[in-house]
Amino acid sequence: MTHWVTYKLTYNNYQAIITAVLYTFGTYRIIDIWTRFALGEFIALSFLPLVIYGIYSIIFGNYKDWPFLSCGLALTMLSHVLSTYINVWFCILVFIIGIVFVIKHELIARLQSLVKAILLFLALSAVFIFPFIEQELTHIYSQPAPFKLSFYASLPSNVLWSMINNNYLGYYNLHKSEAFTVGIVGFVVIVLFPFLYRFFSKKEKASYFLALFLIIFPTTLIPWTIFDHNVLIDVIQFPFRELGIATFLVAILGSKEICIIFNKLKDGWERTIVIFSVICLILLPWYSSLSTLKASTNGINNGVIKKSMQSNVYGTLNLDNYTPSAGQSMLAKVSEQHLGSFNESNYIFNDYVAKPNMLIYKVNIKKNDKVVLPFYIMKNLEVSINNKKQKISNTRQMLLKFTSNTDGKNIKVKYIPSIVDRFGTVVSLISWIIFIGYVVLKSRLLKP
Repeated sequence: MTHWVTYKLTYNNYQAIITAVLYTFGTYRIIDIWTRFALGEFIALSFLPLVIYGIYSIIFGNYKDWPFLSCGLALTMLSHVLSTYINVWFCILVFIIGIVFVIKHELIARLQSLVKAILLFLALSAVFIFPFIEQELTHIYSQPAPFKLSFYASLPSNVLWSMINNNYLGYYNLHKSEAFTVGIVGFVVIVLFPFLYRFFSKKEKASYFLALFLIIFPTTLIPWTIFDHNVLIDVIQFPFRELGIATFLVAILGSKEICIIFNKLKDGWERTIVIFSVICLILLPWYSSLSTLKASTNGINNGVIKKSMQSNVYGTLNLDNYTPSAGQSMLAKVSEQHLGSFNESNYIFNDYVAKPNMLIYKVNIKKNDKVVLPFYIMKNLEVSINNKKQKISNTRQMLLKFTSNTDGKNIKVKYIPSIVDRFGTVVSLISWIIFIGYVVLKSRLLKP
């Protein structure tokens, strides 16, 4: 995917291959999957090139390629919501940077392409967006995992040193001496660029300064304290999360630098040295840092988990992220003890069976029994006993409660997709079928 997108940007197959390699072995991508094991975010980074090419094509390039933005954002949304949020802000930033160019070059057509891209993105993502909005509109949930961004901002000197030693550890900055960065490759690309400055186009130069800004972004040079309680900003949780974008920009610039140097050399042995040096620059730090990370994994995990548990017992498991605000005080009793109540007396519901979209509590129950289940209420829940629907409500702690209208031996709590849920699924399914069909048909028509 990275090769394909880069080729559409550069029409240089060698540069596309080098970009794909640099992005694949990018330090922050390795950090995401190895150090942080942020699987959703790591998968989302695979679709980032589509997003970047999509917004670039709309603002600066062939605006008819607007579907790239829709597809990239939709696939990101279905992988990791926060990455989508960050990518949208990045697209807004690129639009602001390119606003003068847009005004002077086919303004109406580019704006129309942007609107079409947004609408298609919403349609492709409807299977997630519709149910998400439906649940959020209940206003029973608070912001998930709010963190102080200023705590995770690193000193510029620590960022610089972590880039040079290709640090994979980071310690989530708990020790304040190490940081997540774009690594040694990013450092070399940034340092080398000024010496090759005249060989780059204006847009590539702009990309360089944008990448430099994104590398500086997670540092204390930015006054993060003023954003600590700004929900529009602190929802990203960690200021280093935009380093995925910086990694892709660095990969494109780095591949161009390599091509420039390679083309300037005429002797075969000089070119061989360059190729060998590039391979060493990519693979040796990668292998060395990964080996160090593996040797230190247990210590890191234990330290981070211990620190997290001291401040918030569910900080590591993230169970509190999706618990109604009013029910936070009951979380330990609900999740660990399965504590509810039966006829106004405490009761442990520890005999249950989990099935897709359903939880079955095995308990003998009689008509008019008053039950409070260790289950937080949410929209579209249905409770039944012997297939007879119960009238449900909630306690002050948002636990599901009801008075039984029949006898039975089990209680079924089931999520029933609403009309909104089903509509979102249908919209996404139809949109993806049409979109994929259009892409396949177009590719076949373009073949000679």
